[in-house]
Amino acid sequence: MKTTLQRTHVKETAKAIVDLIHKGIQAWHEAGKLIAERMDENPEFIEQMASAYPELSTEVLYRFEQIGRNQIVPSLLLNDSPGVRKLRKMPYQLQVKHSNEPVQVTVRDGSVLLVDVRNLTSDQAAQVFAKDRIRTAAEQRALIEDKIAIEPATVERANLPYRIVGKELVVMTACRFTTTDLLRIAADLQ
Repeated sequence: MKTTLQRTHVKETAKAIVDLIHKGIQAWHEAGKLIAERMDENPEFIEQMASAYPELSTEVLYRFEQIGRNQIVPSLLLNDSPGVRKLRKMPYQLQVKHSNEPVQVTVRDGSVLLVDVRNLTSDQAAQVFAKDRIRTAAEQRALIEDKIAIEPATVERANLPYRIVGKELVVMTACRFTTTDLLRIAADLQ
């Protein structure tokens, strides 16, 4: 009985906290709209406000302006994972869509996974997000192939202290070459 009461209390408390956070986000949006309106009237408003209220940095006030102008989804400011940081730089419509829907992530074997942006690693976020858009599965696959092509071979894969990549010699470990080795390598590079 006590466990059921504890779970109920935790759920009620969690719901109250989430409700307060949602109210705060709504307040952020209203504050952002006011800042945007004042900036339209007076482009120096943010600097003047930051001067009057030193606890509010101009950076924070400009973020609120972005919220007010629907340039950034406010809930994305609650998470600082690699995927969310990249998503915040995307156009507003993509922010709205992918703050609720997963993105497609292509993996080495060519399959495509649906992953919440909050769960992307740094490498995955760099692979998925271009400067102002989300890369297609084909574009992601091309990035993976490029990355594989320039990866140095491990000793298990090559059994050699070097690897030839295109027209370049990549030396992975300290080694010595005889004149014959160098001539053979030079021929392989041709």
